[in-house]
Amino acid sequence: IRYKEWHVDRLEALGSWSASSGELALKKIRVSSPKVERLSAVHGASGGLVEAGPVTLNFKEMREFSVPVHFEEAHIHWMVAPAVAKIFPLDFRLSGDVDARVNLPKSGPWKVEAKLKLAATDFVLDNLKLKVRKKRSEIVAVKRVDLVGAVQIDPDGVRPNGLSVILPNSKFEVSGLVGFKTGLDLKTTGPVELRDIGHLMESEIRGKGLLQTHIHGPFSVIICDFDFELTDAYYLNLDLGQVKGRVTLDDTSDLVTLRQLHGSRDRSRYVADGKIIIKDPSRIQLKVDILE
Repeated sequence: IRYKEWHVDRLEALGSWSASSGELALKKIRVSSPKVERLSAVHGASGGLVEAGPVTLNFKEMREFSVPVHFEEAHIHWMVAPAVAKIFPLDFRLSGDVDARVNLPKSGPWKVEAKLKLAATDFVLDNLKLKVRKKRSEIVAVKRVDLVGAVQIDPDGVRPNGLSVILPNSKFEVSGLVGFKTGLDLKTTGPVELRDIGHLMESEIRGKGLLQTHIHGPFSVIICDFDFELTDAYYLNLDLGQVKGRVTLDDTSDLVTLRQLHGSRDRSRYVADGKIIIKDPSRIQLKVDILE
């Protein structure tokens, strides 16, 4: 079954329809497809299962209704197929549950309030783009990321509302907007244990402390700013000790920029700046000034 860019291999529905009342009572509706993994830059991944219901829809007076939704290894590319080119560097599957309340007022914009309890498994962010040939470079790979809390969806976009991103030893609170037309303006803040991530740009990373992230820009020009204060930091085969600064990931220029990293190790203090080429992480430009 195909509709525009979406496709499912199996659709099941169980319910009843009353013509007199204009009411559709669905016990469940389920769509599923076999799992297909992303193939380099040739095509996106697909497959999984999404099940919704029970839900009752009154088409004569439909103002508000609630519906539970269940996900089993549903790939993000499959669920947002029309936008797959924009999110192609993201590669993960979602499992868990969403309780959604849909509001359709007589006047004014529609709104969906959703409570989430989801797990993103085998989460990968790399530099691949759909139909663009380039050497693959993995930026981040995490076995599991949990999303717990709530979001609000309206014609402008998706707004986190008490949403947390949870890793085994780290937890971030999320705010901002995923704008359907304007792009991303998301911020996260919270305690981090970098062993949860393991590697950044294919180089081992360690440390613990506070991490703030700002992901912003239109979908065609995504920039990620990471501001941090860490202890026992380790990156690029360097024991960095205590360090504070900013790292910026620029998707358009394939660059990771290290800005004014102020650190101390043993009795020495230092300031570091540098750049890493995403498509070739072995190419590192790093300047370190020892202050004492």
